[in-house]
Amino acid sequence: NLKEDNHSLENFPWVIQYNKRDLPGVESIDELQKRLNFFNVPYFEAIAVRGDGVFDTLKAVINAVVKNVQNQL
Repeated sequence: NLKEDNHSLENFPWVIQYNKRDLPGVESIDELQKRLNFFNVPYFEAIAVRGDGVFDTLKAVINAVVKNVQNQL
Protein backbone atom coordinates (compact mmCIF):
# COMPACT_ATOMS: atom_id res chain seq x y z
CA ASN A 1 0.00 0.00 0.00
CA LEU A 2 1.52 3.31 -1.06
CA LYS A 3 0.15 5.26 1.86
CA GLU A 4 1.42 2.78 4.45
CA ASP A 5 4.89 2.88 2.88
CA ASN A 6 4.90 6.70 2.80
CA HIS A 7 4.88 6.89 -0.99
CA SER A 8 2.93 9.27 -3.18
CA LEU A 9 1.74 8.83 -6.76
CA GLU A 10 3.32 12.18 -7.44
CA ASN A 11 6.77 10.66 -6.89
CA PHE A 12 6.16 7.44 -8.81
CA PRO A 13 7.23 6.97 -12.41
CA TRP A 14 4.12 6.76 -14.53
CA VAL A 15 2.66 7.69 -17.88
CA ILE A 16 -0.84 7.72 -19.27
CA GLN A 17 -1.92 5.87 -22.39
CA TYR A 18 -5.16 7.00 -23.98
CA ASN A 19 -6.20 3.89 -25.87
CA LYS A 20 -8.91 3.14 -28.43
CA ARG A 21 -8.38 6.48 -30.13
CA ASP A 22 -9.82 5.07 -33.35
CA LEU A 23 -13.33 4.58 -31.95
CA PRO A 24 -16.10 7.02 -32.76
CA GLY A 25 -17.16 9.44 -30.04
CA VAL A 26 -14.00 9.23 -27.95
CA GLU A 27 -13.28 12.07 -25.56
CA SER A 28 -10.84 14.69 -26.82
CA ILE A 29 -7.27 14.54 -25.57
CA ASP A 30 -7.68 18.01 -24.07
CA GLU A 31 -10.66 16.83 -22.02
CA LEU A 32 -8.92 13.62 -20.95
CA GLN A 33 -5.87 15.62 -19.92
CA LYS A 34 -7.98 17.93 -17.78
CA ARG A 35 -9.79 15.03 -16.12
CA LEU A 36 -7.00 12.52 -15.66
CA ASN A 37 -3.52 13.95 -15.96
CA PHE A 38 -3.40 16.04 -12.79
CA PHE A 39 0.36 15.48 -12.33
CA ASN A 40 1.09 16.44 -15.94
CA VAL A 41 2.91 13.19 -16.69
CA PRO A 42 3.84 12.14 -20.22
CA TYR A 43 0.89 10.80 -22.18
CA PHE A 44 0.46 8.80 -25.34
CA GLU A 45 -2.40 8.18 -27.71
CA ALA A 46 -2.79 4.58 -28.78
CA ILE A 47 -4.71 2.17 -30.91
CA ALA A 48 -3.47 -1.01 -29.28
CA VAL A 49 -5.18 -3.40 -31.69
CA ARG A 50 -2.94 -1.93 -34.43
CA GLY A 51 0.06 -1.42 -32.16
CA ASP A 52 -0.04 2.36 -32.62
CA GLY A 53 1.51 4.13 -29.65
CA VAL A 54 2.08 0.95 -27.67
CA PHE A 55 5.87 0.79 -27.92
CA ASP A 56 6.20 4.54 -27.41
CA THR A 57 4.30 4.13 -24.15
CA LEU A 58 6.37 1.12 -23.12
CA LYS A 59 9.65 2.92 -23.83
CA ALA A 60 8.51 5.91 -21.77
CA VAL A 61 7.56 3.66 -18.85
CA ILE A 62 10.90 1.85 -18.98
CA ASN A 63 12.84 5.13 -19.14
CA ALA A 64 10.86 6.58 -16.24
CA VAL A 65 11.42 3.50 -14.08
CA VAL A 66 15.15 3.37 -14.85
CA LYS A 67 15.53 7.07 -14.05
CA ASN A 68 13.60 6.60 -10.80
CA VAL A 69 15.80 3.68 -9.74
CA GLN A 70 18.97 5.60 -10.61
CA ASN A 71 17.80 8.52 -8.49
CA GLN A 72 17.30 6.18 -5.54
CA LEU A 73 20.82 4.73 -5.71
